[in-house]
Amino acid sequence: SVTTADLNGDGRIDIVTTNTSDNTVTVFLNQGSGTFLGSNPAYNSTVSQPISVVARDMNNDGRIDLVVASWYSDNVAVLLNQGAGVFPTTNPTISVAHAYQIDVGDLNGDGLMDIASSGGYVLNQGSMAFSTQTGFGMTSDCLGFRIGDLNGDAKPDVLCANYSGGTVSVAINRGNGTFYNTTQSYPANASPYPCAMADVNLDGLLDAVVPNPDANTCTVLLNTGYVPCP
Repeated sequence: SVTTADLNGDGRIDIVTTNTSDNTVTVFLNQGSGTFLGSNPAYNSTVSQPISVVARDMNNDGRIDLVVASWYSDNVAVLLNQGAGVFPTTNPTISVAHAYQIDVGDLNGDGLMDIASSGGYVLNQGSMAFSTQTGFGMTSDCLGFRIGDLNGDAKPDVLCANYSGGTVSVAINRGNGTFYNTTQSYPANASPYPCAMADVNLDGLLDAVVPNPDANTCTVLLNTGYVPCP
């Protein structure tokens, strides 16, 4: 997995990669002119077989931190940025079910970044303490996962790509850190994985973009502006 962000505050976009077989994360700091300097040695990911990484400010100190998910252990690690794009070698881990692909967003409107996967989510209580919440009602074959406002109410909702089912599912946020119990599912052709949100037709609504790697195609689901809340 790879993500990008300005990790050292110099206005340049840096690169972060997970190295699954080595249990490490590598930070490539942008030197300008298209050159990068990789962290040597790579940072210990803390979780085994890191598979995905998200870059966000998790403790509101103005620095971009890293949230790293494990492939098999249902754990995520939070690597707090120490400044200048430097990260510690030991980091706290948090239990998050089905943490194959994760995303981060303020799910309850308290100004703190929460962590979510298809199997559930944890709410940030501050000082790197998190409280575990129930899941979204997603299936266990959800291999693509993203957070974004799908119904225009300024509350982050959840999009999940169901690999075996050939669908994408949507869970709508109530705004208080809870979600409506029933998810809405939509056909997305064969074996959708992973998924992304983007306003592809510039109508102000986030659409769903889902690759279908087994068919060498990509499915785009246009947001009609109405996502039912059960």
